[in-house]
Amino acid sequence: MSRSSETNKVAHIINDAMEAFAEKKLDPDMVSFLLMCTALSMALRNNPESPCTVTQMMASAMEAAVISVMSDDEEETQH
Repeated sequence: MSRSSETNKVAHIINDAMEAFAEKKLDPDMVSFLLMCTALSMALRNNPESPCTVTQMMASAMEAAVISVMSDDEEETQH
């Protein structure tokens, strides 16, 4: 299976999950937190020899997310 095909499959699964979260009217911030925790767990589990690198990667992603949120002060959280 090509990497592009695999990426498309994963993207569809994630989009379906996001739609399901929205339909169930789950709090987007809580869902975001749970997805980030899941991503960190998966990254650490798949890279047990480099936890510092994984943690640095996640910290960088969190920093980018914070900057994005801080620049959208006038918009409310939406699905």
